[in-house]
Amino acid sequence: MAGDKKKQRVVLVVDADADFLEKLQTEQHLTDLRTYCTSTAEAAHEVLLDPGLGVVGTFVDAALPDLGWISVVESAHRNVPGTPIFLVRDSTLDVSDEELRAVGVRQSLGKPLDFKRMIDLVAPLAVDFDIDGALGKAKENTDDLGGISAAADGAFSPIRADNFLSGSKSIFDLYIRLGPGHNLKILQSGDAFDSERLLSYLNKGITHFFIKKEVQETYLRYCEHLTTRLLTSKAIPAAVKVAQTLNHGEEVMNFLKDNGLSDFQFRYASQFVFNVNQLFQQFNPAKNNVLNAFLNDVAAYDHGVGATMIASLLAEALNVTSGYAIQIVGMAALLHDIGLAKASELAHEDEALMSKPQLAVYYKHPEVGAELLAKIKAMDPAVPHAVASHHARRNNRGFPKNLGATSINQIAEIVGVSEEFSRIITKKVKSPELAPLEIMDQQMLEGFSRPVAEAFRKVFISPKP
Repeated sequence: MAGDKKKQRVVLVVDADADFLEKLQTEQHLTDLRTYCTSTAEAAHEVLLDPGLGVVGTFVDAALPDLGWISVVESAHRNVPGTPIFLVRDSTLDVSDEELRAVGVRQSLGKPLDFKRMIDLVAPLAVDFDIDGALGKAKENTDDLGGISAAADGAFSPIRADNFLSGSKSIFDLYIRLGPGHNLKILQSGDAFDSERLLSYLNKGITHFFIKKEVQETYLRYCEHLTTRLLTSKAIPAAVKVAQTLNHGEEVMNFLKDNGLSDFQFRYASQFVFNVNQLFQQFNPAKNNVLNAFLNDVAAYDHGVGATMIASLLAEALNVTSGYAIQIVGMAALLHDIGLAKASELAHEDEALMSKPQLAVYYKHPEVGAELLAKIKAMDPAVPHAVASHHARRNNRGFPKNLGATSINQIAEIVGVSEEFSRIITKKVKSPELAPLEIMDQQMLEGFSRPVAEAFRKVFISPKP
């Protein structure tokens, strides 16, 4: 095996052609990314399961023995969901591009294939950003490297440790949490992480590093610059943009994990989202204008995934677990805001900031979404029905207001409470003072039936054992 064993983001290449793998290794100097090369499906599984490797894209050879590429695709979906998968094929493979997309393969590529083209597909070029300014701001921090900050935990914001790029210069001082009120500074801004050191933290079970909240705005601006460059790059397919931007639902999942979500619940919600996405692909969204527009609206898709994660846990608590019902919950949660896909005049969903014309568009989006979904062949009628009433509330504070309580079914309520929670969690990124669980408990749940409200409190608010 010739892969780079350092902890950094890697491109996984699974190919039986030794000459091809050797050629790729000689071209790695072109970027900071490295390939992790394997020649068998079994070895690829180990890479995809390795918590010390950050796989950002997978290229798999269609000529692997015993249709091994299929098991690699399945493993990639399960273990690194959202990362793009490409099939390297020749003309002898009797599978159409449409069939490949149906199983989550972004694109098929023929040889000769060089490393630069592979990288161009999965990693956009660095964007312009005032790094010197960010480093200058970081110098205002007087904490010593290796010292313990006396600041309260609330003065820090988490960054996922396994997404930190080893070997790259950090524009922030990084901390790890030793205990309440004790945060150890482990990296000075302007320095780079040693790969082995980063891996040792991950092996110790550290899931997040921390930055001071006073530089959080700079951090968010940096992320927004990266996202903007990704979304405007014409060289990157729309499906790859969707797969790599925002790590769909990540903010929601991080919040839930930080507030008591168990490992079992995490795995359950992740698998649920994977299954819903597979179901969604069966509608061939690339060839449907409505679904394709939704797929290309990254913020809407991300919000849909976050709501789907929450809905999966609520549905399970409410014993909505039959195959049919759970599919309806998943599709309705993912697509609940599809009626906003063409509402470009709405840059936000804060009703207090909307003009009267904008409010008219916003209040109509459940109905518009339901009508759009009802026109899609093979879409179960229960999905648009739930979408149509996902903003209706039993205390008559939602919309449309002409629905009686008996017209709001449980699936619509599951979607409604999930999307409210998802949106508040997302708002917390830019407004850290928000307390999503308190807002839900004291303000939002009164609009839902008692079983749904009690299920929400049981899953997300009640103390975990």
